[in-house]
Amino acid sequence: MTKNIKFILNQVISLSLLPYVVIFTALSFFVSFLLNVVLYLIGIQTEHVSTPSLKYSGIFKIILMGVLLAPIIETFIFQKLFFDFLRHKIKVRFIVLISALCFGFSHFYDLVYVINTFFIGIILSIAYSLWKKKNITPFWIVVIIHLLHNLIILLFQMDT
Repeated sequence: MTKNIKFILNQVISLSLLPYVVIFTALSFFVSFLLNVVLYLIGIQTEHVSTPSLKYSGIFKIILMGVLLAPIIETFIFQKLFFDFLRHKIKVRFIVLISALCFGFSHFYDLVYVINTFFIGIILSIAYSLWKKKNITPFWIVVIIHLLHNLIILLFQMDT
């Protein structure tokens, strides 16, 4: 496992996977931005808060839980387990949707947050699926994308 992590990190750092990680991270923000624009246009105001349960936690707990542990645990549950258990039973597009739905509903703080995380879950599941097809271990790549997404959200929230 440690050898696998080092290999993936070396691939990301060596720039062979870095463009893809950046693209998928940017795509997760683009999808969230589009959703917020659509919701604004139809008259629904969104609260710009990441995980509300961590809102009043100390910075150490936010970084540990929201930036480090959540991406690892959620990638394991919502991508790895879903793809491992369902890949021979149903088509990948349905695994992506089921995974994203469960990912969204696991963030049930309010409906807007569920919808937002559903679309982010689609991006993460598509990334997992694409690297799985290329026979590259997708787990740590998706963890890094998810981690970067959460870290950037945290940095923006610290500014406000």
